[in-house]
Amino acid sequence: MAQPKKIAIIGAGPSGLTAIKSCKEEGFLPVCFERNGDPGGLWRYHDEDIEGVASVMKTTIINTSKELSAFSDFPPRKNTQISCTTARCLITSCYTLKRLTF
Repeated sequence: MAQPKKIAIIGAGPSGLTAIKSCKEEGFLPVCFERNGDPGGLWRYHDEDIEGVASVMKTTIINTSKELSAFSDFPPRKNTQISCTTARCLITSCYTLKRLTF
């Protein structure tokens, strides 16, 4: 049996995560290269400044609905606030996304 073709995915931000999902659905073996240890990309909040790593501000508020911004495989929890600060929303989302097997 042939081995699945490996596909390199650069970054585990929203685009990288959806690329991983699509590759897996098509039978490829995605290999994700992420500079940090956590998913989230530019939307990942960091308390500390990290050289060369972007972060949203702690007070950033997402201005899209939780239902439209969610991944279809990981719908928002019923108790998630309609609007919340980026730090709180992303901590919940990224914790959920880490359950994905890459």
